[in-house]
Amino acid sequence: MNIIDSANLTNLKKLWRLYGATTLYRDDMFTLNAVRHWPHRHWLDSSASALTEELFEKEHHEKLLTLIQKISHNAIFALWQTVGKSNIHQAIKSHLLSNGWQKSFKQTAMYLPLNHQHLLPESPTLTLTPVRSRKQVEEWCHIGSAAFNYHIDINAILPLLSNNQVVMYLASTGSVNVGASMLLHSETCSGVHQMGVLPTHQGKGYAKAIMVALINQCITLNIKHLVLQASQAGLPLYKKLGFIEQFTIENFQFFDIDNDTTRINNKCP
Repeated sequence: MNIIDSANLTNLKKLWRLYGATTLYRDDMFTLNAVRHWPHRHWLDSSASALTEELFEKEHHEKLLTLIQKISHNAIFALWQTVGKSNIHQAIKSHLLSNGWQKSFKQTAMYLPLNHQHLLPESPTLTLTPVRSRKQVEEWCHIGSAAFNYHIDINAILPLLSNNQVVMYLASTGSVNVGASMLLHSETCSGVHQMGVLPTHQGKGYAKAIMVALINQCITLNIKHLVLQASQAGLPLYKKLGFIEQFTIENFQFFDIDNDTTRINNKCP
C-alpha cells in the first residue's frame, strides 16, 4: 500500500475509533474492529505480509464466518481493495456475498495535494464557525442528519468536542446555518468528514463553498494533503476541485431473505 492510500485509511479508521470502535477479535493474521453503535462500522485489518488467499481459505474462512454471524444486525461491513491485496479482498467479498450479505453502497477514497496558494472564496460566501458547545453540536447533528437522511447519534459526536485534532464546523450565510462539516487532523494529512448541506439549500453552490473554505483552512495550517471518502453523489464536485481517486470502499449489509429487508441503511463515513 502506498503512503497516501495508507494515510487516507488511517484517517478514516481514526475517526471510527473516536466514535468508539473496539476490537472484537484479534490473532496473528487479522483483527476485527467494530463501532457497536452509530455509525455501526465493522472492518477487518489483516497482515499484508503474512495473509495469502490460500492461507485465508485454509485457516480463516470458517473463523471469519463464525465471527460475522455474531455481528449485530445493524452492522455495516466496510471492505476496501488496495494494491497488493486484491486476492484477499475478493476472497472476503465472496465470503460475505455467499453468507447473506449484499453490497449496500460504495465510496471512493480521494486525496488532494495542497500548495500554498489559497483558492478564491466561492459565491455564495459562507462563514465557517467552529463548533464549541452542546447546542452547536445539536445543530451540527441536525444538519448532518437531514443532509444524509439518517440519524446522527449526538452521543457519538459530543466526545469530539474535547479532541484538539477534530474541528467541526457550521456553515452559515447571514444568520442561517445551511451546512456542516468536520476536519480530522492526522500526522500526515487531514480528512474531510460529514460534509453536508440542508436539503432546502442544496443545489445553490454551498457544498463547493464549504469545500473551498476547508481547503483554504488546511493550506493556512500548512497541511500537505487533504483526504476524504466520496459518495457517488459527491464524486463530481471533488473531481472538479482537483481531488485524485485512490481506491473503492465497498460497504456490505446483511440481507434477511425471510423478512426481505436489510438490517439498516446508513451511508455515513
